[in-house]
Amino acid sequence: MLEGPPVREQDVLDTPAAGGKAIRGGFLRIGGYVVGMVLTLASAPLLTRYLGVEDFGHWVTVLSLVTIVALVADAGMTVVGVREYAIRDADGRRVLMANLLALRMLVAGAGMLLAVAFAAIAGYGGELVLGTALAGFGMLIGILQVTYTVPLISELKLGVVTAVELLRQAFVVAGIIALVLVGGSLIAFFSLFIPACAIALLVTVLVVRRFAAIRPALDRVEARHLLAETLPAAAATMLTSLFYRVAVIVMSLVATPTQTGYFGASFRIVEVIVAVPSLIAGAAFPIMARAAKTDRVRLAYALQRLFEASVILGCWTAISVVLGAQVGIDVLGGEEYQPAVEVLRIQGIALAVSFLVAVWAAALWVTGARRALLTANVVGVSAAIVLTAVLGSLEGAIGAAIAMTIAEVVLVVALGTALMRPQPDLRADPAIVAKALAATAAGLSLWFVPVPDVAQVILGSLAYFAVLLALRALPPDLLDAARGRIAEPAGPAS
Repeated sequence: MLEGPPVREQDVLDTPAAGGKAIRGGFLRIGGYVVGMVLTLASAPLLTRYLGVEDFGHWVTVLSLVTIVALVADAGMTVVGVREYAIRDADGRRVLMANLLALRMLVAGAGMLLAVAFAAIAGYGGELVLGTALAGFGMLIGILQVTYTVPLISELKLGVVTAVELLRQAFVVAGIIALVLVGGSLIAFFSLFIPACAIALLVTVLVVRRFAAIRPALDRVEARHLLAETLPAAAATMLTSLFYRVAVIVMSLVATPTQTGYFGASFRIVEVIVAVPSLIAGAAFPIMARAAKTDRVRLAYALQRLFEASVILGCWTAISVVLGAQVGIDVLGGEEYQPAVEVLRIQGIALAVSFLVAVWAAALWVTGARRALLTANVVGVSAAIVLTAVLGSLEGAIGAAIAMTIAEVVLVVALGTALMRPQPDLRADPAIVAKALAATAAGLSLWFVPVPDVAQVILGSLAYFAVLLALRALPPDLLDAARGRIAEPAGPAS
């Protein structure tokens, strides 16, 4: 086992540079996410046309099964790992990584076997059972790779994490294109994930050299602690994942297939966008975790800046979706899905507050308010189910969109109340909200300008940020942080 790194006089999370690194890392994560989506879109048409309807259905079925297993296998362990790494010393970090690796291997390995067994029992056939085993093994390697990124995320080396993720995705896309050109079999496509994840794991281990020789090891006390911390995170993560998906399920029960299809088309676009707030909150999570343990003043400062950034980005996203809904639906489904345009515009309004969900959920987690976090998520999901059942049955896809917009607001209010009522020192200053709403009105006014939709989005965005600048609503220290010139308030030494 390698010796741990020497204890540094000051961890990067305790330095004024941490804020700037987190913001730049957040931008990198978002940029990487966009590039990854472009890569996926580049290969998707080739894959669907080459495999045909039947084999593409097999491909989606197996990958959906493996993805579900991967989500369950993670069970909040990455979040717990980042939090624990951020607050521990060098010896504690070595113990953490050894136990985290062991737990992830056990859980992911069991999940892979269950996925293969399910495929066999469900009668998928020999080829798909083998495909599940191959894709599942790639998933197992991928989970180990993600585990090794815990130190990188905690130390705010988010550019490296993003680069490795893109490397893995690029390898899969290149492999798909190559197999299409040479006439590869369906099994060969499933096998792609093994070398792609193995390369990503190798690169990650080489980057995190000080943990490269740590062997998985289970310590009863440490494992019990990690599992106790993981279960609430897993439950909250599952509820968050259910928030939008449950509306689709409810719609399938209370509305016509056509109305469900319109709502589903809007959901597919919203699903892509709502991943962005999590990337932003994830970039700042290590700082919040460290500050929650050592410096409440710094935690309050970080949360206020995240609140302001979330309001600004949320309103801009809403403007872009409302003005660009026609373009989005045209690209996704074409003329057949035109009624989904209005559905998407309504859901776009909800995106104005969705950025706060990830930030306040992360704040509840790092401050130890796990029961409050679960309760708030239960309230939000319950509101989504009830409102969608009522409004979706009455007004179809439009009613479901209105229901989810209300449910999103309910969730944000529940999270904010759970965070700030018992912790008044973390209450957000709402001054930014009025300025952002004024700028939003200016941006949406481009609706009435007779120019193409893409031009409306661009002009609306320019008007929005112009008003924010005129009102001095863009926090100067936030802009300085993006340039690496932030000086955070000094707190107690950790």
